[in-house]
Amino acid sequence: MRKSKTETAETRARIVHTAAKMFLENGLGAVGMRDIMAAAGLTRGAFYRHFASKDELIAEANGSSSERLYSRLQNGIIGKSQAKALENIVSIYLSQAEQQDEQSPCTLAMIGAELSHYDRGVRDVAVSAYDHIVQLIASQLPQQNKKKRLRIASGIVSTMVGAVTLARIAPDAAVAKTILANAKAAVLAAQ
Repeated sequence: MRKSKTETAETRARIVHTAAKMFLENGLGAVGMRDIMAAAGLTRGAFYRHFASKDELIAEANGSSSERLYSRLQNGIIGKSQAKALENIVSIYLSQAEQQDEQSPCTLAMIGAELSHYDRGVRDVAVSAYDHIVQLIASQLPQQNKKKRLRIASGIVSTMVGAVTLARIAPDAAVAKTILANAKAAVLAAQ
């Protein structure tokens, strides 16, 4: 019995959601297709009815996670002044290091180093996510020329990604909190 297009799309979305969660929690190399499919309640063979390769799934899962984070950042700035909007973006982004059940973690901070080992399509999705956040932050910076706003925004995103990465590997909560607080102070001073 063939599935309808709606059922097929729902199954694919379930696989992508499951994969994104597992990749972000465990890393790309530690999660196999068999693990993802079992967690999604499907057989391993069903994987190839939806995806041509693991790289295709990684790219789609990364894109899905990135879209959720971007939406969360956008929602955090609605109706805010530029200064308050930037502060909210920074707070929302950095909070993912302290929240284990985060619904929209940044793939750049969680598995960015691993992404470099995958094909161009996977890396392009990650760079696109980075670019979107840079553009969002640049739009909240005081009126300067566009090139300078983008340069500052790029530095801010790089600082936030690094801070979240370091906070997640910190030896204890106090060190993690210090890393995040210092990053926030540096970012807000940079504007």
